Amino acid sequence: KTWQVGSMLRGLAISPDQKFLLTTEYLTSKVLQISTTDGTVRQTFEPASTDNLARQIVIAPSADRAWFTHIRSRVTAAHGNGSIFPYVSVARLTGPDAGTRIRVPLDTIRGTRVTANPWDCDITPDGRTLCVAFAGTNDMYLLNITDNHSELDFKAALQLGNNPRAVRCSPDGAAVLVCNALDFNVVAFSLQDGRELGRVAVTKCPLAEQLLLGKKLFYTALPPMTSRGWISCSSCHPDGDADGRTWQQPEGLRNTQPMNGLASTHPLHWSADRDEVHDFEHTIRGKLMQGRGLLQGTLPEALAEPIAGRSTALDALAAYTNSHSFTLSPYAKQGLTEAA
Repeated sequence: KTWQVGSMLRGLAISPDQKFLLTTEYLTSKVLQISTTDGTVRQTFEPASTDNLARQIVIAPSADRAWFTHIRSRVTAAHGNGSIFPYVSVARLTGPDAGTRIRVPLDTIRGTRVTANPWDCDITPDGRTLCVAFAGTNDMYLLNITDNHSELDFKAALQLGNNPRAVRCSPDGAAVLVCNALDFNVVAFSLQDGRELGRVAVTKCPLAEQLLLGKKLFYTALPPMTSRGWISCSSCHPDGDADGRTWQQPEGLRNTQPMNGLASTHPLHWSADRDEVHDFEHTIRGKLMQGRGLLQGTLPEALAEPIAGRSTALDALAAYTNSHSFTLSPYAKQGLTEAA
């Protein structure tokens, strides 16, 4: 069957009794509980207006709640440490508070340690530990779920590979498995002491060396791209797409653009304030990302002389961002008319 439900759906989880499923709306972070019998929406878990980019969702073993990762986009802030925040939320499925949700910020749960881009989470079979993978800072938090299920206490952190995007606990609760998207492998860690239990290659890297380096830089919130760990290029342009937000920039309101066909649409930005992708070195060094940058020496003005060829890393970042292709309009499959 086909059911028309929600908009921009991303995460999916089915209840243990298979009577309902949960799905997340990617851009709004709304969660829908849907009957598996007829596709009707049983409950809607409404987000805050700042909630954004909800990905995977997992139902607790007790089936009374579900956890999902997302971010908070504070569109009035044009600096990295005030614009995007990592969150995990719990949706209450049963009880007197059914249909409500609680948001838990993750940027301060470990003191001053900041994380970026929570991509996936899972719960141990005993329902006591939540594992959250951060695709921007390449780490994972193991968090104790409190008795009231609305608070999380820090338990341990694991260092992961490049761009971890998926996490699953083993059925016996002894291990947690992580898929590192840009290392192209799956790694298993002990949930007892955090040691690595094993790893397996999933596929060979399909990218050229330069594109792989550029993509790693695009997805990381670690130095030299940032100094604070709050934000990466992919925080607003995940998979080269848009985040559905309109941001208050110094020059005015600007909505995030997808990167499809970027190489063919220079100059860049709505304000045309970049004439080459390399000029985003200004963004990396600026208030938004606060990194030390990829270019040695003095940085020219954005519309001044070209800086392509002066940095291997910056050339790689430009090559990756310019690699996003596009498809023709369905109306152009037989070619465009002269007027079109």
